[in-house]
Amino acid sequence: MSSVSGSMQYGEVDRKVNEATDRRLFGAHSYVWWLLAVLVVAAVFAVLWLWDHIQWYELWDRVTWVQPWGGTRLIDKIARGVFKLAMNGLFVALLIGYLIAWPFAKMHTRLRRCYLRTTYQQRGGPMSWTKVVTLTPDGLAFDDSTTIATTKWQYVSELYGIGGYWVFLMPVEPLFLPKRWFSDEASERAFVRKALGYMTEEARARSKKAVKFAADDTA
Repeated sequence: MSSVSGSMQYGEVDRKVNEATDRRLFGAHSYVWWLLAVLVVAAVFAVLWLWDHIQWYELWDRVTWVQPWGGTRLIDKIARGVFKLAMNGLFVALLIGYLIAWPFAKMHTRLRRCYLRTTYQQRGGPMSWTKVVTLTPDGLAFDDSTTIATTKWQYVSELYGIGGYWVFLMPVEPLFLPKRWFSDEASERAFVRKALGYMTEEARARSKKAVKFAADDTA
């Protein structure tokens, strides 16, 4: 089997599939925001722990310009109170700010996608189309009603399946191929096997699950 076709909807590829692609393209950089969240929370808890184990008042009394004001006078109590409020307030404000910013950033991402969808449609972009994907000796060819292109096999770096899609990883953007386009598993397996046969040895080495699927006739 060397050709498959079917319909697709604009934006139908879900986040899980896109995230799997991002992990392959960006590696650990895909987790930078999660790492930042962990570091912020760790910093807050570290400061709270230090607050309970360090005699902050003694450090305050050692400040040169504070020493003349030491003692039990009202000005000393006020100064210590302001110092304590500043220390606690800084990190509490940081934590609250992060907890507010995180859901706002997620909401903004959703709004941006909705806006992109509307703009795309207003500019004449189709909301659904029929795509034809063909395996040729010269490369991976596709026609999606708006674009006809062929990517040479040497630039197809990996083939992997996730969710309801087979994904051909290529330099410009990945090619998502819905599994529902295949009439049965045998035709799907034949298509994957033929695609792997055209790909480079290095690309096949990256496509371990696809190789296993193509070879396992009893799956």
